[in-house]
Amino acid sequence: MRLHEIYDLAVQAGIAADPRGQTGIERILARNQADFDALPEDRRWEFDSESLTNPFADTRVLLGDPDLEVRSVLVGIDLEVGEVLLANTLRAQGEPVDLLLAHHPEGRALARLEEVMGVQSDIWNRFGVSLAYGDAVMRDRRSEITRALHPLNTQRTVAAAGLLDFAFMCCHTPADNNVNAFLQERCDEMGEDHTVDELL
Repeated sequence: MRLHEIYDLAVQAGIAADPRGQTGIERILARNQADFDALPEDRRWEFDSESLTNPFADTRVLLGDPDLEVRSVLVGIDLEVGEVLLANTLRAQGEPVDLLLAHHPEGRALARLEEVMGVQSDIWNRFGVSLAYGDAVMRDRRSEITRALHPLNTQRTVAAAGLLDFAFMCCHTPADNNVNAFLQERCDEMGEDHTVDELL
């Protein structure tokens, strides 16, 4: 499978399982398009054009040829410089690694993490919390995340992967959306009279 196919499948799976539904996703994409259209022509080069088709700022191909044929993947919740070096050691020992696939974002996807936090308000809304209250709570948390991430070297792991010639992708919200959908379906099947232990 090619790298761009893996990426496209991840985004589409995330959209299909998103608690905001197709209407919510279309609203996000329309807002991103409006932001792009409002930019003066000389500033459009800096806009994240992926956001016009992918509503998840924390899911990106960070490195690699989109047509790369991917046969083997090193997958992890967090892939940092140590895991990049591990992949390089495996490759040196004859174990092919075509793609590094992290759940938690790195690079430009990590730098924009606060943009995807709005989904939490929509999830809470399904359980009776008003969108206004959810957005107010998340506004403070978004601000905290922005301040915490701003001074970090978000490119460190991506740079290490680039120096060692690895393709690198992260898939955060789409994976979370599918886990949430799976668990919600299971909870709905079990009903209200079961425990977390029974769920596990």
